[in-house]
Parts: sequence; C-alpha cells; structure tokens
Amino acid sequence: MAGRYIPAELQDKDGNVLYPHSEADVIFTNAGNTVEERIVALEEQDTQLKAKDQELEKSTTELKAKDKELEKGTTELKGKILDSKEEITANTKEDMIAGALPVKELYNNMGGLQFAQDDEGKWGYKVGGAD
Repeated sequence: MAGRYIPAELQDKDGNVLYPHSEADVIFTNAGNTVEERIVALEEQDTQLKAKDQELEKSTTELKAKDKELEKGTTELKGKILDSKEEITANTKEDMIAGALPVKELYNNMGGLQFAQDDEGKWGYKVGGAD
C-alpha cells in the first residue's frame, strides 16, 4: 500500500533490535535531489543567514552610536535655547539661540512694523498704516 506506513521493528534471530541505516548520498527527496545535497544546501543557507545577521548586528551597533551622538547634540542644543523674553534680555553669550515661543511673541508684538521697500527701492523698516 503506497503512502501508508506500518510501524515495525526489525530483530535478528537472537531478538536483538536492528536499526537500519543508509548513506545520505543514496536517499532521494521528493524534489529528486539526494539528502546529502539538501543538507549541503541548508548548511550554505545557514552560513549566508549568519553572515547577514552579523551585518545587521554591525549596522545596529553603528545606528546606536549615531543615535547617542544625536542625543548628545540635542542635549547640548537644549542648553543653548533661550525660552523666555527674560532669558533673551539677560543673555550675554553669543552662541545662544532664541526659542520659537519668545520669537513668536516678539513678532506678534511688533505693532505693524514691517521690513519693506520704499518708493525709491530702498529696503528698511516702516510702520504699518498711514505715514
């Protein structure tokens, strides 16, 4: 009966159990190649996957190092941002940066002051509204 397996045990005349075996180069798979060829192919795949895993591990390590650098830069930058008008007014250092909120407040409180061209083509500040 094809496709059905009957469990059995092989014994010699003295009752010792025999374990049949064969060589991997004479047993064929459903695909038509030998078990030995399949084992070699799987070992090659395993080697390739390990190499890719090492590449990914190296890339991950590099990315983590860059992330630390970015975090350090962000921390340094945060220490240079002035977040209020009072901090901006009290500042005496050149390498400090005005934060977005105080700049927005300043911009909104300019009272119509605009940077524009006059009738002669010169650029400068002028107060909005009637001259």
